[in-house]
Amino acid sequence: MSKFVYVYEDVGTIRRTQPTTNELNTLLYGLQERGAKILDVKISTIDKELGVARSFLIIYEAGNVIEL
Repeated sequence: MSKFVYVYEDVGTIRRTQPTTNELNTLLYGLQERGAKILDVKISTIDKELGVARSFLIIYEAGNVIEL
């Protein structure tokens, strides 16, 4: 099995944590359904004038790259 990286980015208000959490959980579940073994999730948050930008770096192991 090989290791791959999936990047998910979200921009919203600081109070928009619940929808972001649900979206991330759905994404992780989708990867696992397609055979991925999630190894690590890194989250980076940047406060900008228009809101908060969040980047989620998902490192997973699978036989092939998984397209969502």
